[in-house]
Amino acid sequence: ADSSEATYVIVDVETTGLNPTEDAIVQISALRYFGREFIDGLNSYVDPHRSIPETATAIHGITDDKVKDSPTIDQIEEPFLKLVKDAIFVGHNVVFDLDFLNHAFHGALNGVEYIDTMRSSQAILSLPNYRLETVADYVEFYPEGGYHDALVDCTATAAVFFRLGFDKPFYARAYYPKKLPQKDYGFTPKDLVPAALPDDFQHPMRGKRIVFTGDLSIRRLDAAQMAT
Repeated sequence: ADSSEATYVIVDVETTGLNPTEDAIVQISALRYFGREFIDGLNSYVDPHRSIPETATAIHGITDDKVKDSPTIDQIEEPFLKLVKDAIFVGHNVVFDLDFLNHAFHGALNGVEYIDTMRSSQAILSLPNYRLETVADYVEFYPEGGYHDALVDCTATAAVFFRLGFDKPFYARAYYPKKLPQKDYGFTPKDLVPAALPDDFQHPMRGKRIVFTGDLSIRRLDAAQMAT
């Protein structure tokens, strides 16, 4: 298929940190194209249900106040997955975004195709660095807002993607997440003993994850056992 027959979705997220298993998304943007025609998009702040560290706010400018009335990532999951269905993902260092999105959406993006404009730029350009700002400047794209806003970064990535001619499906590769590091709390799920094995496949807790955040007054093993 040539670029005019392919569907792309350009994605970017802003987060509370760098670890997809411990940090959370605070802004998500996605722009869907059929060939080079813009079709639809999504842009939203996300309530991470935790305080955003000052170090993260210093990068993207997103504060607790900005996200306090925003939807949660669970509320965004359905419209996001509908928007990106059957599309090739595109982003600048896009594996970072895919790792966060795939973790947030419980592995829904395993095996999707993606094109990384950063790596593609490295292959054909000789620049002092390959940050999005630098490559976008090379293709003469100058955003009105500052970078590290997810929507601005998506728009800049689209300019790089199309102006450098990376919109060819043969650039795409399949995404499979690496095993991400987990915190060692001194126990594993095998150490937890349920009172009974449920046989109700319609139970509202079936398949759900229980997450403890912040400091606890008891050991995490004890809290996990209580929940079990």
